[in-house]
Amino acid sequence: MKLSQIESKESKDSKSFSVEFFPPSTDAGFNNLISRAQRLQAMGAKFVSITWGAGGTSAERSVKLAQRLATALGSSVPIVLHLTCTNMSKKVLDETLKLISAPDSGIDNILALRGDKPRNDYNFDNEFVWAVDLVKYIKQQYGDRFCVGVAGYAEGFTDSPTQIPDVQKDIEYLADKVEAGAEFVMTQMFYDPGKFEAYAEKIRSHPRLGPKIADNFLFPGLMPLVSYRTFVRSAELSHASIPISVLQKIKKLDVHDDEQIKAYGVEMMTELIEDLMEHGVNKFHFFSLNLEKSLTQILTKTGLATHAPIPSPLMPGSPTLRAIDWDEFTNGRYTDPNSAAFGEIDGYGPVVHGTLGNEPNPRWGDLQTLNDISKMFIRHITNELPVFPFGDEPLSAETALIQEELINLNVRGQWTLSSQPAANGCSSSDKIIGWGPPNGKIYQHAYVECLVDRKDWADLKERVSKDENATYYAASVTGEIDSNCNKAVRNVVTWGVWGDSRADTTIIAYESFAVWRDETFAVLNSWKQLYKPDSKTYNLLAEVVKDRVLVTILYKSSEKENGLWQLLGV
Repeated sequence: MKLSQIESKESKDSKSFSVEFFPPSTDAGFNNLISRAQRLQAMGAKFVSITWGAGGTSAERSVKLAQRLATALGSSVPIVLHLTCTNMSKKVLDETLKLISAPDSGIDNILALRGDKPRNDYNFDNEFVWAVDLVKYIKQQYGDRFCVGVAGYAEGFTDSPTQIPDVQKDIEYLADKVEAGAEFVMTQMFYDPGKFEAYAEKIRSHPRLGPKIADNFLFPGLMPLVSYRTFVRSAELSHASIPISVLQKIKKLDVHDDEQIKAYGVEMMTELIEDLMEHGVNKFHFFSLNLEKSLTQILTKTGLATHAPIPSPLMPGSPTLRAIDWDEFTNGRYTDPNSAAFGEIDGYGPVVHGTLGNEPNPRWGDLQTLNDISKMFIRHITNELPVFPFGDEPLSAETALIQEELINLNVRGQWTLSSQPAANGCSSSDKIIGWGPPNGKIYQHAYVECLVDRKDWADLKERVSKDENATYYAASVTGEIDSNCNKAVRNVVTWGVWGDSRADTTIIAYESFAVWRDETFAVLNSWKQLYKPDSKTYNLLAEVVKDRVLVTILYKSSEKENGLWQLLGV
């Protein structure tokens, strides 16, 4: 069903909500997300939208999820598929449009987005530079087959963090997109209700927008808080200003305690929605990050839910843990691969962090040799370089406990991407290792993930294979995964215990490693594309992609604190 069909029948004062999901990285994650979507549908979700990875990286999975949700939720819940047009071959775009245009696809709505700023790529097709180009193309090729929507920016948009967004200029761009055929607008996330209210008024009073985009077709985008890190990162990426009152309250919280952050997030989001409702806003689109617990609480508190939440089932093997919150502690790359929230937490796929537009960051240095890359990794470990291609924030405090070992690995040219020290019954309130509610015990097995030269890995593998406590996974860009562990085994390397309750938060398994391998080499290839073809750095990174192996080694002994590092000889 088209979104325009149901919204045109709605009164301006009727309350409703909709939800955005991203395609999980695993089949089990897909199944769990479908169940979550059905529970939110039962609470009254009007429609759902599905994200599209940068450059079409999630194309197949995004379409698959959209089709599965269309079947699971039925024809009464419109499906909105996001599409971007930059840094992606026109072939992928055409194939996607052809596939979803089939009458039985269940996909009748598209959110047309530009995507990332076009790369300085000699093979780039200049036909698609802006979102308006995509809107025009869809309308030219498919007429009224789809209801097309576009993004709106309540606080303006800019590609550069040094530029000041211009809301009025963006309003004119929005008018161009609407004149090209866009029928609804979803805004980027915001935390200041006054910013949205002013933006909505600009749209109502605009001669090219007011008559076409009624309040029913303007959806404010809201993101519940899931962690302090995600909150800050998302606000920066979307240029969302954070009210002083919110910052003052967050300062009083332990930002490392996700439970505190989420509880305040529910309170803050409830107040924001109630403020908007007082100003006549009654339709809300939530960026769920594939999680439902906080969202369910917000929907209930604000009256947006038309029905009480359905009690979620108990997880298999757990007498107390329910499906709604079994992955609410740590979510993202290292959660259970069965989780709907497994993978990059924003769902937009692997990206090169720290770029300046589509240019390499000068702070990375002049990368001419493998040793230059090793030095860059070491500078990241010592926090001299907080943001580098594989990460957008300084390393965690617990990494300082193994900083010397990580430096030694990188000096050897074994570039570390992720790691953790061992911990044996540390307090859950510990400022470095702790997480979750108080009065618990935290346990960790040490592990390290690194990019290793093929020849070095052959020698290292022989040593690791002889230690019964060591488990490894290894793969090149094209090769099969090599491991001394059964495919079905889930290696829990971080868990917490509170009396009779236990939560597993960091899990390494065959299925998750397969996803990490693809993501890691995707970042390496995208990093390479920042440089001119045949330049020394471009060729160097091309050799890295060809010659390196992604390796994860974990050491299953909390008691042997230095067991992993002694095994690795650092």
